[in-house]
Amino acid sequence: MSASGCSHEQSLNPQPAAATDSLVSKHKAKQTVYPLVLKDACGAEVTIPSEPQRVAVDNAELNDFMKVIGAGDKIVEVTEDSASSLWGARERIIAKSKPDFFLYPAPSVLIYPGSEMCMNIQTGSRTLGFPIWVTGHSEINQIASDMLTVGIILNRRESAEQASDKLGKTIAQVKEARQGLPMKKVYWERGYNRSFSKNNQVTSVGVGKNTLEDDLLSLAGGENILPWVENQNPASIPVALEQLLKADPDLILYQNYFRSPEYVPLKEREEWQSLRAIRTSQLYVYPFDEMRYSELSENLMTLLQAIHPEAISRITENK
Repeated sequence: MSASGCSHEQSLNPQPAAATDSLVSKHKAKQTVYPLVLKDACGAEVTIPSEPQRVAVDNAELNDFMKVIGAGDKIVEVTEDSASSLWGARERIIAKSKPDFFLYPAPSVLIYPGSEMCMNIQTGSRTLGFPIWVTGHSEINQIASDMLTVGIILNRRESAEQASDKLGKTIAQVKEARQGLPMKKVYWERGYNRSFSKNNQVTSVGVGKNTLEDDLLSLAGGENILPWVENQNPASIPVALEQLLKADPDLILYQNYFRSPEYVPLKEREEWQSLRAIRTSQLYVYPFDEMRYSELSENLMTLLQAIHPEAISRITENK
């Protein structure tokens, strides 16, 4: 759920097509009426002639999304192809599963009317022979909205609305609970190895801007210390020691489920010991690997607990 790079200045402030509100207002009944016409995040007009029965999704995460909204039985293909190779795989997809709808989420920062990625998708989709609906999934609010939108598209409004409402309620609770609380500077370490180092040095790798993780951090009261780095995957940004020392985070999130042979525990990294987060023991393991749609509410609460534990009691009191 993250971007792989960006070369256009406007992409830092994308303007997604606002189709959801009008779609929901036009389709208030539990049963969707077809044909259905709506705009996707690229601004393209997408026509759904009849209820999709055979849905192709772009990755395993979307498989989870479909199950959350009660449409898992409609999946006929889960591709393993990256965004860059998606169109090269179209013949295999069509030959194998013959879908009648393709659900394709892309990094929000790269998806807006007129963007290079949107133009490539729209050009490739003309040869697919079935509708493709593009959306950006780097913001949790957009995901909650898309749960209902896709539910309407697939004629699964009731179950999708329940999932959307659940996630929306959690978002609202967290926003209310952390009102008046200060933002805390956070470094989210994704890995500690040689994989991303140009000089084969062991490097700490963190989560950057324009990712779903970054959006959840902000919502929970955290300020991501890593900037947007052009032409760099924001989900895995190598961090120089000088950069980390200058930012001096209040809190460090790190993984505990996977460690490379080069891994060194935070409190054993001599060059890190002057960091505020180390000195004050503000170190928290995040218990989830990838951001699964089915666990977004729990993940958001986990981050709030780590960043502002005092806010959790406010939620408990208001239940």
